[in-house]
Amino acid sequence: MPRHRFITLEEQKQIDELLRELLKNSDAKTALLLDQGGFLMSVQGFTEHLDPQTIAVLAAGSFATTRELAKLIGEEGFTVMFHQGRRDNIHISAVGKDVQFRKIYFFMSDIKSFSKSKSLRYLI
Repeated sequence: MPRHRFITLEEQKQIDELLRELLKNSDAKTALLLDQGGFLMSVQGFTEHLDPQTIAVLAAGSFATTRELAKLIGEEGFTVMFHQGRRDNIHISAVGKDVQFRKIYFFMSDIKSFSKSKSLRYLI
């Protein structure tokens, strides 16, 4: 079971700002940061008609399933998942150096290609 690392108010502000920066510099319309257990740390951007907490839990579960699939084929794990729909795309990426406290970064885009903020990778 994942252990939660508590974050300070200052760290929360930094995370929120990085997600806002990501939205500003990409074609993403929603960005979430969550831990491996689905605990939602931050959500920024368009959330009308979305349930961010449910998305966080399902994204974490999907990532865990993919990690187990990777093990079955001899991989340590996969760090990126991408789902393309007719209207929206979902990009899910593991960020963080410590596997025990690795975070999952999720964002939605209505454009087929987008740029990604590298600063989030080094935050946690």
